[in-house]
Amino acid sequence: MNFTQMKIGTRVAVLGAAMSVALLTVGGTAMWALKADEAQFEACAHKAQQFESAIDLARSAQVTFKIQIQEWKNTLLRGGDEAAFDKHSKAFVKEGEASAAKLQELKAVMSGLGLPTSDIDEAQAALGELRTKYLDALTHYDRADADKSARAVDKLVKGMDRPPTKKIDGIVENVLASAKTMQAQSLDMAKARMHAALWSMFGVIGLALGAGAAAAWFILRSITEPLQQAVAAATEVASGNLRVAIGADGSDEVSQLRNAMGKMNDSLLQVVTQVREAADMVSHASSEIASGNMDLSARTEAQASNLQETVATIGQLSTGVQHSADHAAEAQELATLASEVAERGGAVVNDVVQTMNDINTSSRKISEIIGVIDGIAFQTNILALNAAVEAARAGEQGRGFAVVASEVRALAQRSANAAREIKSLINASVECVDRGGNLVGEAGNTISEAVQAVRRVREVISEITVAAREQASGISQVSQAIGAIDNTMQQNAALVEQAAAAASSLQQQAQALQGSVSFFRT
Repeated sequence: MNFTQMKIGTRVAVLGAAMSVALLTVGGTAMWALKADEAQFEACAHKAQQFESAIDLARSAQVTFKIQIQEWKNTLLRGGDEAAFDKHSKAFVKEGEASAAKLQELKAVMSGLGLPTSDIDEAQAALGELRTKYLDALTHYDRADADKSARAVDKLVKGMDRPPTKKIDGIVENVLASAKTMQAQSLDMAKARMHAALWSMFGVIGLALGAGAAAAWFILRSITEPLQQAVAAATEVASGNLRVAIGADGSDEVSQLRNAMGKMNDSLLQVVTQVREAADMVSHASSEIASGNMDLSARTEAQASNLQETVATIGQLSTGVQHSADHAAEAQELATLASEVAERGGAVVNDVVQTMNDINTSSRKISEIIGVIDGIAFQTNILALNAAVEAARAGEQGRGFAVVASEVRALAQRSANAAREIKSLINASVECVDRGGNLVGEAGNTISEAVQAVRRVREVISEITVAAREQASGISQVSQAIGAIDNTMQQNAALVEQAAAAASSLQQQAQALQGSVSFFRT
């Protein structure tokens, strides 16, 4: 049978089917053996049940006979009472009939078991004879003299119960012995049948295992041999031989695998050829790239050196501009302080002007008050003059009053003179205060103009400071930008060096690739 035209799954299915048939065969054999054992077990169980029934009947007959004998004794012992005599005598007859009936049932069971029943017949005959003799002896029983009569009747039947007792006891022993023998025979028969069933199952299992092993060997061989051939071909390819033949005839999965490996080998051959050509081209190109990168690296390093000098110059310029910005900031602070001082001076001058105005106002009020005092002195002088005139008219009586009026007039004149002097002084002071107020006003205006000028100077210096700071910031940004350019140039130089190293490494790898590809024999 050509397994190469059969799918591996189909082969495995065939193997599974064969194993299933073997399992079914083993299972059928086991079922047949179990069925046979079940029938034998049922037969043994039925026979054991019959023996149990026989044993129960034999023992029941034995017990019933003993009860019958006990009723006979009760009849003799209690026979003086007519009711008791009738009761126990009837019970004696009844128990005898029960014993006979049980022996008859036992006989039927023993016959069904195929065992001899002659001993049962003898026991039945002995029981019948016992009953007849006991009943005959009982006719001699006299209830008037029960004790004496009982002893006499008992002597008549003395020893008659021993033969039936031995017969019934022998029946019980025979039944028990037969049951034991039957049990041993059934056990031996069951063991023999079990051994036969086991050997039958072992034989069937052996045949099934042999058939399954043979089928498995053929199927596995049909799978492993093509796989070994495929492994050998793959080993040849791994050793570099791409000209090995890998294809196979057949339509199973292994044949499909080998055909696919053959196509893969052909494709690998084409790829290796193309890789070899590409490796040659990469090696040449990487050599040129490495040379160009070396030149570019040298030029980049020169540019980086020039740029570093530019960075140093701009750093110095940035330092000078920063110093100018710092000086401008200091000038701005000084201008701010001067402005604040000028503003405080202007405020003080304003306060002085206000004070001079207040003094002028107060002087004018004092001048007015002095004018009032002068008027009062003038009026007082007139009054004193009038008083002197009136005193002169009064003559001698008005002389004292005239003296007082003269003194008052003199005081009024001195007050008027003093008021005029104070007024002239106050007027002179007012004129001085007016001139001082004018001068202070002019000084306030001058200080205000100076404050405005200082403010303007402060604003100009602030603008200069802002411009200097902006210039410093701009130069700092330019310095940072040039520093960034310098870093970029350095990074570019490093990248160029890395590119040169990468190109050199690429050239080495291309050469290594050429060496690796040369491993394959195309």
